[in-house]
Amino acid sequence: MDPEIDAQLTREVTDALRAAGHEALLLRYMAALQWFNKTRAELDRANAEGQINDAAQEAMNDALEDFERVEAEVMAVFDRLDEERG
Repeated sequence: MDPEIDAQLTREVTDALRAAGHEALLLRYMAALQWFNKTRAELDRANAEGQINDAAQEAMNDALEDFERVEAEVMAVFDRLDEERG
């Protein structure tokens, strides 16, 4: 994904969660995203150095799973907000 588009999407999600009063979910979303980005960068560095790093791959997979769980909660909140407006 394009870094600018990724950053814009993240801003939109955080703004929407904050506006809807979901601060706890916002904090979990940001933490999960930060963990995923950190582990992905570590794996990218290892790959760039020609290393096969199973621990880095596993860490990134765990972080991705966590982010996907939180993202599903975010999407459920957005769906409920849309239903309330509709």
